[in-house]
Amino acid sequence: MKWRLVVLVLFSGIFLAACGGSATAPTTRSSPTNLQSTTGSSATTSSPGSGPTILHVTRTDPSATNNIGPLDKTITDSVMVQQLYSSAQQAPAYATSTSISQSCLNDTGVIYHLDFLQGTSEIQRMNLDPGNCKILYLSQTDLRQASAAFLQMLTQALQVNSLTSN
Repeated sequence: MKWRLVVLVLFSGIFLAACGGSATAPTTRSSPTNLQSTTGSSATTSSPGSGPTILHVTRTDPSATNNIGPLDKTITDSVMVQQLYSSAQQAPAYATSTSISQSCLNDTGVIYHLDFLQGTSEIQRMNLDPGNCKILYLSQTDLRQASAAFLQMLTQALQVNSLTSN
C-alpha cells in the first residue's frame, strides 16, 4: 500500500516538473503576447481581489502518437472563467491513500495548462490531466479530482468536442 503512495507522489512530481507546475505563489506576468479570444469580446477589467477574468489554456500531448495536437485559446468571458476557477478550487482532494489503477499510472496523454489571470496578473496556474485519472494539479502538493461537471464546462468554454480526442 505504501509503495503505491510513493509511486503516485513520484509520478505527480515528474508530471508537474514536465508540465511546468509550481508550488510558488502566483506571480505577475507581463501582457501575454499571442492570446486570442474564443468569445470575440474583449477582456474585462475588474477590481483587484474579485478573482480571475481571463483563462489562457494551452494543451500538450506528450504521448507517442500526439494525435490530438496543440491548443492555445484564451477565454475572456469573465463569468465562465470565474465559474471554472471556483469549480476547480472546490474540487475534492485526489485520493492518494487509495490504490491507483494501472490505467491511471500508464496514462501519458493530453495535458491542459490553465492560467487564470486578472487582466495581465496571474492568479493561479493549474494543470489538468483529463484522461483516465482526471487529476487537476493546483500545485505540486495540491491534487484534486476533476469532476465531470468541471470537465464539461471546460469543454464548452474551449469550444471543443472532447478534451481527450479530436
